[in-house]
Parts: sequence; structure tokens; C-alpha cells
Amino acid sequence: MIFRFSDKAIQKLRPGASQVLHSDSDCPGLRIRINTSGKKVFVVQWFEAGKAKRKAIGEFPAMSVGEARAIALQAESGQRGTTRAEGAPFTLAESFAGYIEERRLSWAAKTYKYEALHFEKHVKPALGDEPLETLTVEKLDAHLERQPLKLRARLRRHIGTWMRWATDKGHLQPMPPLKKIRVTTRKERMEATSARSRFLGLHELRDVMTTIDQATQGAGRNETAVAFALIAATGARLNEVCDALWREIDYEAGVLRIPAERMKGGRPHTITLNSYAIRALNRVRRRRPDGRIFPLAQGENLRRWRVQHLEPLTSEPFVQHDFRRTMTTHLADLGVPVFVTDQMLSHVVGAASGGSAITRVYNFGSFELQTTEAWGLWGDVLEWLIGERPEKLGVRFDARASNSFVKWREERAHLPRVALMVGQAPTRAGRAPLQG
Repeated sequence: MIFRFSDKAIQKLRPGASQVLHSDSDCPGLRIRINTSGKKVFVVQWFEAGKAKRKAIGEFPAMSVGEARAIALQAESGQRGTTRAEGAPFTLAESFAGYIEERRLSWAAKTYKYEALHFEKHVKPALGDEPLETLTVEKLDAHLERQPLKLRARLRRHIGTWMRWATDKGHLQPMPPLKKIRVTTRKERMEATSARSRFLGLHELRDVMTTIDQATQGAGRNETAVAFALIAATGARLNEVCDALWREIDYEAGVLRIPAERMKGGRPHTITLNSYAIRALNRVRRRRPDGRIFPLAQGENLRRWRVQHLEPLTSEPFVQHDFRRTMTTHLADLGVPVFVTDQMLSHVVGAASGGSAITRVYNFGSFELQTTEAWGLWGDVLEWLIGERPEKLGVRFDARASNSFVKWREERAHLPRVALMVGQAPTRAGRAPLQG
């Protein structure tokens, strides 16, 4: 229960069947604990790293309400040496702690945790010690402007709700509302970062794929990085890789067969697993034979890992879908026809390449031989970029890069393809079968 502490009010409190904790409406962080024996103990509560911590400070009536309030006011900042004078002005941190504690009873546990964590991490370091008497809406707006764009709207909502609560409690003088923050739409963010024309140049792709490859090796290999490796190696969509099942792999044919219900166009799609894709699958821990290949690599994990580890290596931001554009662009520079890359991306043949309606009516070819060769070529490009790390790369395949890649590929033409399980003997055309 929350009420204004006074000696008379506390004397009227009676013990119950279990221990009870009451909160002081006038002093954030001050509680009184009533034990089943009738013993009444003052308790202070403060927050560290978003977690509530409590400490008993004295027994009532040996300690008065005024003494308990003085100790509680200084406990929020973690200083428990000297006593603050009663009636001293609240700081933002002290008032916000009282707001969070009062709302805790009506919030879900997750809401309570994130409200406290956001304040501890993004507001308290800069404004926590600011006295409410000197706090202005201009200071709050200036602080919000310095925060990452994705956090501004959320922090504005938290701070705005606290401002109304603090004004009602008398902690804060009435102030104008915070400046409105316009939240950009997903379409606008995509246009700003990708603009549907973003692809990774060869120099960017070399650095990105090297980082991915390093993160997929060793005992500490990262499942999210392995999912990125498969996305880059196949040009598949995000959900086509993250929701893939082990049973969808045809080990004899060396392909990934995606059923129609998981495809954007509603048509089944077959992806040939090139050498780099197989190498990535070799590094995945199998939890269940019939389960997902990447149970931990989901949208938010991929986004966070890309922003943290990959985007610093590129000249401008990119998204997972840009790997499809990257593969298609560089394969076109190497001479792969557009209708083949259309089939690799599971597009309607002729639609993306400007084909006529007649073409789509009469041409039902699967182009299996051509797409298999193209995926193999793309796997070799990635192997070349990671293994050789060629210098002086530009954005596209110029004459120098093309000659270097062709020479490297010719030197390795006699080597067998990697198998899904190490130790399998190579079969026809130097290709080893995938093994379950």
C-alpha cells in the first residue's frame, strides 16, 4: 500500500498473516516492512543497473519518519555516509525511482524491468543528479536529441509519463510538453539506407565475408554468423534460411528444397548448395534431426549482429536482403544471364528482366543446369575473396579483378568439392555427396 508516512499513521498499522511492505508517497525509495510479529522496520530501496536493491535502516519508533526519509533520499544515489537535510529538493533520479516503484504494482514484470533499465542507462548518467527545481523542458529535449534515433520516441514516452506523475505529486512545476519526435517508417528507413539499389562492392564483400567466416569457426562459432554465411552464399531470403529445416536438405542431390508454403511466390524452390554454403552447414550444431537448422538466428538477432559487426566494415548501411542484390549484380558482371539469376532468386522468369507476358506463358524451363553452375560460380567468388583477400578491389568486377579470380579458379579446378560430412569420397565431376 502507498500512503504518506507519519508517526501516527505507522502506529495504526497492524501485522498480517505474512510480511507486508508499504511505500511512502512523499519519499521515493522509502518503505516500511511489517513482520508477522508486529515489528516495524524502515527499508530503503534504490536501483543499480536497472535492478531494485533494498536495505533495512532502522526500527520504528526508535527511528522517526523524518530520519528515515533523510536516509532514503540519499540512498538512491548510492551514497550512504552523510544524511541529507529533510526537505531538500528532489533530483530527477529520486523522483523517477518513486515513479517506477509506484507503477510497478500495475505494470507487467517486463515493462517494469525495461522502464528502469532505460532510465538507468540513457537518462540517469546525464540528468540523474539534476534538481527538479532547475530542470527544464529544454534540457530534456536537448538530452533526447543526443540519443540514438531508435530510442528517442521510447524515452520521450517514458519521460513524458513521469513528468505528468511528478507534477501531480508536486515534485515538479508544470512544464510544456516535450518536443514531438517524428518516427520514420520502415519504408523511409529502407529508402535512406538501401534505396533498393544497395549492393556490397567487392571490397566491402571481402571484409564482410571475412568477418562472417571468422565468426563461424572454432568452438565459439556463432549461429547467427552461420545463417549470414548461408544467406550470402545462396541469395535466399531471410525467412527462407532462418526457418529452414534439416529435412529440407537433399543430401544425395546436394540441394536445399524449400516447400511452396515457405516461399514468397507460393512456388517450391530448389537451391544448389555450393562449396561455401556446404562449408557453412558443416559448422552448425545439430540439435534435432527434424528441427530448424538455425533455431537461434531470428530477425532481431540477425539485425543486431549485422549492425554491430558488419555495418562498420561498409561505406553505408545495408540490410540482409541486399545480399540477394549483391549476388545478382556480381554474377551479371561475370556473364551469368539475367534469366538464370531470376531463377536463382525464385522470381518469375522474365518478370525482373523485362521479359514479355508471352515469355512467361511459353517458357517453363527450370534452368537447373545453369543455376547449378551459377551457384557454384558464386561460391567460388566468396572462397576467393576470403582465401586470397585480393587487394585493390573496386566496387565491380573490372578486368584486374576478373583476371585474378579466373586464374585462381583455374588453379583450383582439379580440387574436389567439400562434402557436408568430412571424409566422404568425391564422386562424379569431383563433387562429394552431402551426407546426413
